[in-house]
Amino acid sequence: MTTDVVYSDGALPGDRIQNQIRSFYAEGISEGTFVKGDVAMMAAMAHGLVEGAMMQAMRSDNVERAEATVQLSTVMKNAFLAR
Repeated sequence: MTTDVVYSDGALPGDRIQNQIRSFYAEGISEGTFVKGDVAMMAAMAHGLVEGAMMQAMRSDNVERAEATVQLSTVMKNAFLAR
């Protein structure tokens, strides 16, 4: 889904998304909102998991898949948030 376009600078949309997630996550760590972890790893996991879940949900009218997408988003949110 995010690999079918290449920008003039050679970047893929997925790369740009992960860079934005990295910035967002790093800012959240500095503000104490997110748990401290490897920024690049967390960005890659968040992007990959959410993209995969979205693709599964969009390819089917299956309600359970749509619910699984919501559940996955909740898991990722809880993994990021500091307690």
